[in-house]
Amino acid sequence: MTAASMHGVNKKYGNVLALDDVSLEFEENRSHGLLGRNGAGKTTIMRILTCQEFESSGRVEVFGRPPYENAQVLDKVCFVRKSRKYPDMFAVHHALTAAGLLYANWTPSSPRTSSRTSNSPGDSGSGNCPADSSPRWA
Repeated sequence: MTAASMHGVNKKYGNVLALDDVSLEFEENRSHGLLGRNGAGKTTIMRILTCQEFESSGRVEVFGRPPYENAQVLDKVCFVRKSRKYPDMFAVHHALTAAGLLYANWTPSSPRTSSRTSNSPGDSGSGNCPADSSPRWA
């Protein structure tokens, strides 16, 4: 099953075209990575998929449904940027353990659970993690 997809997505910021006809699919129960130079659109893709921004055109689906204002979708989505500040001594397992305190269905040992990060320097947003969710995709 496809966990998230974009079809022909464009995103403009004023006169700047950040995404140009992007189509992609993330398969459920798999780890995925977005690679590219700074400014390539990695964070913009993640912000659109997690409903922190709207696409200018194209179609976006998460778990087979449009994600915007859709509690059934958003309850399963979490986007944690690498700029989210954890104590210096924290390792990945600390962040996963902490997530278990916030998400009732969080299971760090589950293959369906993974951490979601952006690799855009200076990205300082708050993330999008509803307190009753069970994050499932990367």
